[in-house]
Amino acid sequence: MFFEAVVDSELGDSGAGGGSGGSGGSGGGGGGGGAQPAPALSGIEAARLGPGPTYLPDQLTPMPVLIIQVTQFACQSLAIAVNWHHTVADGSSGIHFVRSWSEVARGQALSLRPLHCRELLRPREKLDPTLVQGYSNRGLKLQDLDSAAQISREPAISKVFPLGKLAVQKLRSLVMVDDDTTDIFSFTTVEVISAYLWKLMVRARAPQEPDEQAPTRFFMFVDGRKRLDLPPGYFGNVVCSACAVSTESDIRAQSLSHIAGLIRKATRGITHDYFRSLIDWVELKGLTASRSEHVNSLGRDVAGTFWLFFPLYETDFGWGAPTFASRNAPPRSLIDGISMMPSSRGAGFMSAVLNLHRDRMEKLERDPMFGALLSPPASAAIGDAASARA
Repeated sequence: MFFEAVVDSELGDSGAGGGSGGSGGSGGGGGGGGAQPAPALSGIEAARLGPGPTYLPDQLTPMPVLIIQVTQFACQSLAIAVNWHHTVADGSSGIHFVRSWSEVARGQALSLRPLHCRELLRPREKLDPTLVQGYSNRGLKLQDLDSAAQISREPAISKVFPLGKLAVQKLRSLVMVDDDTTDIFSFTTVEVISAYLWKLMVRARAPQEPDEQAPTRFFMFVDGRKRLDLPPGYFGNVVCSACAVSTESDIRAQSLSHIAGLIRKATRGITHDYFRSLIDWVELKGLTASRSEHVNSLGRDVAGTFWLFFPLYETDFGWGAPTFASRNAPPRSLIDGISMMPSSRGAGFMSAVLNLHRDRMEKLERDPMFGALLSPPASAAIGDAASARA
């Protein structure tokens, strides 16, 4: 589905700095400094898909494979939104498509041709799903799903927050010197930011969740291309979720290094053999698409997506690189979501797209621990803020 829109306002007046897509997007023109997600630019509203069905594990959603919207503003800025169905393409392949489209628009040859070779992911002759027994195999009772919806009647909102280079460096240093650190290798930026934001989101919902021992899970989506040694350009959906599990009270009380360790353990468990076992499991279950447990949340889960290494700002449709590029807000209103994006400011800078219910977002923004992460002059205060307890 393709839509064109013309608006009589300027891009800066819309609060958006570019386009954003349901699975990914790229924007051109305008300023990205204070850019925020703008659903009207996404193409989803124009497609009139409605709120959509509740996301359940065994269902493939009846969504178009591709939705594109191009919006022209009075200032001649353009926003391009690209949405693709995750069953067809994950983030890596979706961005591959957008970049290839931009190369064709400039009259250039494709820098990387897509490879559609599904037999590379065929199950083994002797199925062995032992490494993933129980993977996303635990259904959520409907009454639990209903109670999750009662947590907040407010729709989830998304906001973009810039993260400065100095603040991220300080945060990494804080975790590395933590007394709980037992790994001889320092934690990665992804692990550190995930731990910090998981802790913040648990703090933001504390008054609504009186059950201190309630489990909370952090999901990260892991790309299997390198683990499976797939050739460059492989096009499809090659991700699975790594899941770190703890309790609300422990996440609030434990050190950042402990939380980062939980996340590291979960992601390191996603190996070549794990992916192969997962492929066998899907074949054994007779599923047309892998079930994903993260779509069912009781309001205590956090889903993290990291696009820091995707070449969003190398996408050029002929008028130059975009001034702002990001993904859209996740469609699952029951999930607290984190999407980490590269920044137009260059290496070392990034943007956090947070998806939360409005009441939680407001509490998060008031948390000094969150403010310390965002304010470059106050980056030295992160250590003090991180030691605070809810």
